[in-house]
This record gives sequence, C-alpha cells and structure tokens, in this order.
Amino acid sequence: MDSDADVRPLALEVTSESIQSQLDSFTAYLASGNISPNELEVRYKSVLPLLDRQSRVIHEWKKIDPSRAPNLQAFENQYFQALAKTKMLQDAACTQNNSAAVSIGSQISPFLSILNLKPADLPIFNGKFDKFKAYIDMFEALIDSNDSLTSIQKFHYLRSSLSGEAATLVDTIRFKAENYSIAVEALKSHYQNEKLSVHQIVRALFELPKVSFKDSKSIQNLSFQFSQAINVLKSEDLTPIEKDPFLSYLILSKFDEPLLRTWEKKCNSRAPPKWNDLLKYLVTQSQLSQSVDHHFHSRPKETDKDRVQFKGVQEGRISKRYGKAQSFVSAAVKANFQSKAQKSNGVTSSLKCHYCNDFHPIYKCYKFLKLSVPDRIKVVKGLKVCEICFNKNHEKQNCTREKCKTCNKNHNSILHQADYHKSSDTSAKA
Repeated sequence: MDSDADVRPLALEVTSESIQSQLDSFTAYLASGNISPNELEVRYKSVLPLLDRQSRVIHEWKKIDPSRAPNLQAFENQYFQALAKTKMLQDAACTQNNSAAVSIGSQISPFLSILNLKPADLPIFNGKFDKFKAYIDMFEALIDSNDSLTSIQKFHYLRSSLSGEAATLVDTIRFKAENYSIAVEALKSHYQNEKLSVHQIVRALFELPKVSFKDSKSIQNLSFQFSQAINVLKSEDLTPIEKDPFLSYLILSKFDEPLLRTWEKKCNSRAPPKWNDLLKYLVTQSQLSQSVDHHFHSRPKETDKDRVQFKGVQEGRISKRYGKAQSFVSAAVKANFQSKAQKSNGVTSSLKCHYCNDFHPIYKCYKFLKLSVPDRIKVVKGLKVCEICFNKNHEKQNCTREKCKTCNKNHNSILHQADYHKSSDTSAKA
C-alpha cells in the first residue's frame, strides 16, 4: 500500500513534466523564426489538448500531495501566449494559406475568451447533498442564464466552482463547449435529490443536543439550526403550519429544565405553542444570556492580592472587636464569639473552619463557597459534620437548626441543588 502511494505521485510528476516539455518545445519553435505554415498547423493541433491534460494531472496530484503539486496558472499563461502568437503568425501568412488560418483562429478564439473572464462570486460546491440546491440555484442565476457568456466560458465557471467529489465527477467530462450541458446534467442527476435533502435536514434537527439555560452560544445555535431548516422546507414548498405540534415539541425537547421553566412562565397559556414564537423566544433568551455573560466577563477578576487584603480586613475587625490579636484570643472569648457567630439562617459553627482550618466558620469560607454544590456536599460528608449546622456533635436527623430555605429539606441552604433532596430522602428510606 505504501509503495503504491509513493509511486502514484512520482508518475503524475513525470506526466506533468512531459506535458510541460511539449509546451516548452512549441514555445521555442515559435521563437525560432524558422516557421512554415504547414508545420505550424501540425504543431498547433498537437499542442491544443495540453492544457486539458495538464489540468487533470495537477488536479489528481493535489488530491494526493497538495504541497508538491505545481501551479496551473503559470502553465496557462504560457499556453495562451503561445496560442495568441500562433494566431498572429497565421494572420500574417493568411494570403498564403487563408483556409488554415481561419481553421486555427476558430479553434483558438474559445480558449482566448477565457483569458478575459473575471472571477465569479460563486459558492464552492464540494458534493454535500444538502448544499446542492443553493449552489445550483445561484449558478443558474449568475452563469447559466447569462447570454453574454459562451458555453466554453460557462463550462470554465462550472469547473472552477467545484471541489471534492463533485469536481471529480465533472473532470471526467472533456473540456469542450458542446459538453457543457452534459456536465450540468451530470451534476443534477447525481445531486438533485430533494427527498434526501429534506431527510438530512430533519435528521440533523433530531440529533441536536439539549441547550443550557446559561449557555448563550448553544441557544443561539439551536435557533439558527431550526430557522435554517424551516427556510429550506419553505423553499421546497413544505412550509410547516404555525401550530405544527411535532415541530413545536421537537424544539421544546431541546430545552433544559431552567430554559423550559422560563418559557412556561413567559407563555402562560394552555394553547399549543407556535414554532415561530418558540424561535423568537430563543433569540430573546440568547441575547439576554449574552448580555449577562458580557457583564460578568467585563468585571475585574479577583486576584490573590485582593483575597489577602480582604482576609486582613476581616481579621483586623475580629482583633479590634475583642481587643486582642487573633493569635492571643482566649478560649473564653472564642466560646463567646462562637455563640454570636450565627448566620441569618440560625446556623452555629465552631470558630475554626473545618475545611481550611482558618479563623472563620465554614459557611463563610471563601475556598469552600467557591466549590460547586455537589463538591460542597462531598466535602461535608467527608468531614462527617451535620449537613444543616456543620457541627460534629450530632447528625442532621437530630439537628434543631433551621433547614434549607429553598426546599425545607434536611440540609443547609448553601448545599441545595435541584435533585439533592430527592437523593437524600431515598437514601434515608433505604
């Protein structure tokens, strides 16, 4: 396999050099000054296919090793300059061989017309079925229906706007004016499959992942994908009705719980939702999430220096309050402080943090609060402290302190998460 892969680029290189050598030989003949009309016509006919052959070789070479494939532009320039000079010589000798000059001129003119073509603003079609309709519609509007272009010029634009599998399909058709319509028909017969295009669009919608309430990019992408799909369906005369329950359900199935909850509050109706209302909601929600993200990202980040200064201020307040530095606080003062250091929910904790061993209760610990709620729960269970008041002298079933303010279950408010109380109750029953 490796030897075959090495041999093929070498064979293409040899072929390309041979074609280039033939063109160089013809160019040298034109510059020699020793030209006979009959020999010029014979040489000219042998040179005509060189551009098409070199184009095919370089195209194949680029598919295997693009970095080493030569540039076709230099070959084209030399080729057309040689043809132009040939026509000039034939015109000069038209009195001697007028019929030959006419024959050569009629064959050269289609190729010379390509030299003056401007690049067309066409999309590149690479063989994806769902992209073909947009491509062929634009090609027919800009190129195929343009009466000022000849068939060979249209064929040139067609080949230059293809890549990948589509380019390979058309490259098998010889580059001649009469073959232009054959090339267009070959593309249409292979790629114009409306049923397959619609199926691909619908499948892509079903495969979209759920979006997060906090992720503005995923919400924006969902809105874009559905809008794009509906536009394609409209172009195929398959516009869904406004209250299409299947499409509305498909959109709603991509919402996470917070996003769905927000929609239900906004909708406040028992009537089936319209899919266009859902898409408008997604756009609004995406813009809102982007604004919130921008607000938080634009705020200056807290540095280690800021945290040290904050800690110093807190310790200074404690020291000033009790008249002594932290390291000299007596056991009696600590006990007195412990009785007063209660959070608004009535939690009492020991003066020393169970998590970082610093001088503060755990519910005021910067490092602890920085953790996610699931990680806080793991830490608390690992420390074997009460999940309500964070003390070690009893379990949460025997705690008399105030429970979670959000769900009124047996855990502290800073340990609340959506499904936490369900798992706790299940484990308690077990």
